[in-house]
Amino acid sequence: MRETILGGVWLGVLFLSTSGVLTAQYLTLDQDFEEEILDTDIWPGDLDHFIIHEMEDGNRLLRLNNEETSGGSGFHSQINTPSTVVYGEWEFSIEVPHTTTQNYVYIYLISDLNQSYTGDTVPEGEISGYAVYTGNKKFELRRIDNGSGVSLTSVPSEIVVGQLYHVSVTRSEDNEWQLQVRSAGDEQGAEMSDPVYDDTYTFSEYFGIYVQYTSGYSQTFYFDNFLIQATITDFYLEQVEVVSPTELDLYFSNVIDQQSITPAGFHLDGGAGVPLSARPVNQKQVRLAFAEPFSGGSYTLSINEIKDQFEQLLDPDTKAEFTVVNPFRALSAELITGRILAIEFTESPDVATWSTEAIKIINHNGSLAEVPDFEIIRPEEWPALDIYPESKEEHL
Repeated sequence: MRETILGGVWLGVLFLSTSGVLTAQYLTLDQDFEEEILDTDIWPGDLDHFIIHEMEDGNRLLRLNNEETSGGSGFHSQINTPSTVVYGEWEFSIEVPHTTTQNYVYIYLISDLNQSYTGDTVPEGEISGYAVYTGNKKFELRRIDNGSGVSLTSVPSEIVVGQLYHVSVTRSEDNEWQLQVRSAGDEQGAEMSDPVYDDTYTFSEYFGIYVQYTSGYSQTFYFDNFLIQATITDFYLEQVEVVSPTELDLYFSNVIDQQSITPAGFHLDGGAGVPLSARPVNQKQVRLAFAEPFSGGSYTLSINEIKDQFEQLLDPDTKAEFTVVNPFRALSAELITGRILAIEFTESPDVATWSTEAIKIINHNGSLAEVPDFEIIRPEEWPALDIYPESKEEHL
C-alpha cells in the first residue's frame, strides 16, 4: 500500500500481487491465403496492390502486384490487420527479389498505428513498435521509434533472393526476443539470432506488411502462412489509482474485453456504491467516475464480470483496498499588514464556505482571540489597497 499527496490531487495508489502467474497459448491469426481473393475484412490497406497468386504446384501465396508503376523508385504498399498481441510467437513465409534500401519489407509484429509506413517516407505514419526488416541483406529484428528503426538482433546468413523463407519471432513474458529463419521445406536448417532483451513497447494495435520497391520489383514479393499465437497469463487487477476527487483508474494485467466494462461490474464501499460511468482509457486501463467526492480514509472496491480479450473472467472475488488522503490544507499564515492576514493553501478554497467560525486565532498565552468580520481579498488585489505595511510584531 502506498499513500501519496501530490499537487492538490486526491491520490491513493495500490499495487497488487502478481504471483501465481499461469501462461498459455492462444491463436489469434492463421492466414494461409488459400482463398482465391484477399479477405478485405481481415486485411485493410492498399488492397489493389496485392493479389492471391497460384504457384505451379497449386500453392497460393500473397503477392505484391502494383501495376501502376512505370520506372523509378520509392513506391510503397501496405496492408494490416488489428492485433493486440505483444507476447508470444509470430510466424510467416516470405520471398524477396532484392535486399537493398530501395527494395525491402517491414513485417510489423507490433504497431501502434494502422498504416505501416515508415517515418522517412510518410511523416504522418511515424509508428512505434517492432518489425522484421529485410533491407540490410539479412533478416533483422528492429524496434521502431516514431518511424525510425533500431536494430535489435539478426540471423547470421544473408538472404538468398528468390528463396522462400519461413520466419519465426518469439517474445517471452520476460521481454526476451529471438528470431529464427529457415528455408521453406528445410525443417532441420533453422538459424537462430542471439536473444535480446527489450521492453520498450507493451501495447499493440496492428500487425502489418509494408513493402518499399522500385518499379522493376513491383510484382515479385511473396508472403504466406501468417500465424500469431499470443502468450497469455492470468487476468488480474494490477493497480488502483485515485486520479481526482471523484475518479478511479484501474490497471489490468491483460487487454480488456471492452464490451464487459459496465458500471454494474464495480462497487465501492463507504456509501459510494456503483459508479456513474466506467469507460476504457486504453487497452488495459479503466476509469470509474462516482457521483460524490471521496472523503479521506480507506475504501474497498469490488469487481465482477470483467473479461479480457481471451475470454478469461476476472476472479469474482477480486477486491482492492486503497486509502484516500485529503491534500487540502493550510500551508502557512502570515500577517502582511495590520489588516491583512495572508493564508496559503494547497489548492484554491471555496470562498462561499468561509465564515468567522471557520478561522481560529490563538494568542501567545493559548487563549482564543475574537475573529472580527472579514472579507476575502485575492493576492492580485493587494496593490490596489490604500494600506501601508506596519510592524508585524505589533499584531502577533
